[in-house]
Amino acid sequence: MAAAYSSLYSLAILNDRGNPEFAAMISPLLNRSAAQKADIRIVTAGQEALEAAGQRLEAGQVPPSLFTGIGLDLSESDRRYIENAALSGLEASPLTPGSLRQLAFLSDSTARREKFLRLSQRVSKRDVFGALQLAEMDLRKNDLDAGMAGLNRALVVSTRLDSAIFPVLMGAASMPGFKHRVGKLIADGPVWDQRMMDWVLANPQYLPAAAPLIGYLDSGSPARDPGYGQQFVDILSSNRNYAEAFEVYESFNQERARAADLTRTAYAPIDWRPIDNYDSGSRIFDDGVLEFFANPARQGPVLQRIMRLPPGAYTVSLKLAEEVGSDAALIFSHRCVANEGPELPFQDARQSLSNGVKRFRLVIGSGCPFQELEFRVAAGNDAASVLVERLVVERHSPGASQTSDDPGEV
Repeated sequence: MAAAYSSLYSLAILNDRGNPEFAAMISPLLNRSAAQKADIRIVTAGQEALEAAGQRLEAGQVPPSLFTGIGLDLSESDRRYIENAALSGLEASPLTPGSLRQLAFLSDSTARREKFLRLSQRVSKRDVFGALQLAEMDLRKNDLDAGMAGLNRALVVSTRLDSAIFPVLMGAASMPGFKHRVGKLIADGPVWDQRMMDWVLANPQYLPAAAPLIGYLDSGSPARDPGYGQQFVDILSSNRNYAEAFEVYESFNQERARAADLTRTAYAPIDWRPIDNYDSGSRIFDDGVLEFFANPARQGPVLQRIMRLPPGAYTVSLKLAEEVGSDAALIFSHRCVANEGPELPFQDARQSLSNGVKRFRLVIGSGCPFQELEFRVAAGNDAASVLVERLVVERHSPGASQTSDDPGEV
């Protein structure tokens, strides 16, 4: 009989995570299976409640309300099931952190919920859901240090709930006065900083909130890999988050961008972006030298860039050499761009695609925080190409002119 009971109990332990209902049926007082049963019911009932309220969850999404219980309208049968499972776990052992946290989940009293959660964390700091619930409560009370410590502890203990924790972290960073606290947590070089970058790239709607945090990353962190910065800049610019794109650009670049850096293209479109299409385009010919080209009777964009020029009058000059073809044109287009509002049409100016220095006038008004510059080539009856050996942006101040090697002011 002892051997049979030992075998059954061992079988229950083996199943208390993967099949808690079966484990509890064998040994009703097995506390881990009781806590697991309640957690499964919390997740399934919570998802049903969210979907009934019109919030459909994507795969892998874990909204904060799913672990705090705040705002969830659970049925009475679900609440009774979770409570009975939690009490069953505590009957097996009063030191069951999951069961204490589940009673907090069900409680309508803030004080009682906090009491259960703090007791749960005293029992075990490895209960991630408990740490998250307590961190959320601390943040609601503006206890930033405790809230950040709880989020950090949850991220250190588990990698399974990043989709629940990082939205809270991004939300905190977006609140006045919180950014520096979140940044300080990141500056300490946590083990999860690279996971945060991966998660944000997979959820680009959080990129604007994450952009101000990039500058806090430790210089030796894998999250400082240039590949992250390049993707951040490209996605933010594509979504018209220009201010955030420049903020990330500055965090990943020690040197200031220069208009003359024609072949520095890693962080396009804040660096120059050569466009190589079938009918027209540009390609790097040599260090600092580009080639523009277009097929007969074809035209298209060859070079683009987003800039942050201060208001004023400018001349954009290109030195062209080794022209091929005839009757081709170089078209310079520019327009103001901003994070919000309608996109304005391009303003165009045209000159022949021939050897020599080509100058285009550019005027930036006071309501133009960012500018999109574009060069296009239009070929005549012959194929056309030319080498661009130099590009200079010259700013004109009243009574004088000044050549700017750093017109982007980035």
